[in-house]
Amino acid sequence: LKRKKMKSLILLLLALIGNGCNGENFILGMIGRGITNAFSGETKESSDKHSNHSSSSRGLEVISAGLCRTGSASLKKALTILGYTPYHMSEVLANDHSELWDHVVKTGGTDGIDNVISAMVDGGYDATTDCPSADFSLELLERYPDAKVILLTRPEDRWIRSVAQMPPIINYAGSYPPFKFIPRFPKLFTFLKRLHCDHWKGCMLCDGHEHEFDHDQTNVCLDYFRSHNQKVRDAVKVDQLLEFNLSESWEPLCGFLGKPIPTNEPFPHVNSGTSFMIAYYVTRTIILLYYACCVIPVYYIFRRWIIPLGKGKSKIS
Repeated sequence: LKRKKMKSLILLLLALIGNGCNGENFILGMIGRGITNAFSGETKESSDKHSNHSSSSRGLEVISAGLCRTGSASLKKALTILGYTPYHMSEVLANDHSELWDHVVKTGGTDGIDNVISAMVDGGYDATTDCPSADFSLELLERYPDAKVILLTRPEDRWIRSVAQMPPIINYAGSYPPFKFIPRFPKLFTFLKRLHCDHWKGCMLCDGHEHEFDHDQTNVCLDYFRSHNQKVRDAVKVDQLLEFNLSESWEPLCGFLGKPIPTNEPFPHVNSGTSFMIAYYVTRTIILLYYACCVIPVYYIFRRWIIPLGKGKSKIS
């Protein structure tokens, strides 16, 4: 009975390994979407809604210029409640848009932005939140000059602590199996590395700093944060810009967008530092389980067949 259970377990583990190596849709559906949902705070209901876009979008109506870790996932959920279909970093992975954005980053926003916009609008998105769209919010605004712009704000000390959590999980998801066997994850990692190392002027994920975040990077990131926010303030008309902190809740956001305040619907607060770290440990656990799936069958085969075979030869001699 024990042998039958062990064989069944090995068959299951081998099936998972096979799916990990060859079944992109399997892991992307079961793992990838789960991780991106953890980052964005999506529920199954909202995730299903986003997977059934209509192509009737009139274009971008709301552009969030707030960088990552300023509350972009909470804003995404708030905009969804208000009837928009926001484009968040999680959509970059879900729609395999990494290479489109990577080209935009390579050219500093001078080329490729129209291809990205077409992909977003054709997908039914009418609002943007989070990086990378926030990094190129002014380029988006050039194409949609009537769009309303939201600049998410957050105290610098809290923002930099949150940003410092990012390198390890991005590196794990882009460099280790089973994720690295799925084309979308390495492409996403390549793009994020270019965005944060090149476009953010060496903030993080640069060679030699993929796993860590040091004091020098703190200053670089804060310089980019301040410079980006000031560029937005200088470029956007006062009546077209809302500087918004999540603690302000529904009233300023709904007033700015001309939407009624949702009744019996608290303002969402998702993707906290705690949930981000949970996603980090889930990612590490998946990697460890994958290696276990590789090691256990080899160990069993070695114990079950290789060692007895060696003992048999010794007896014959």
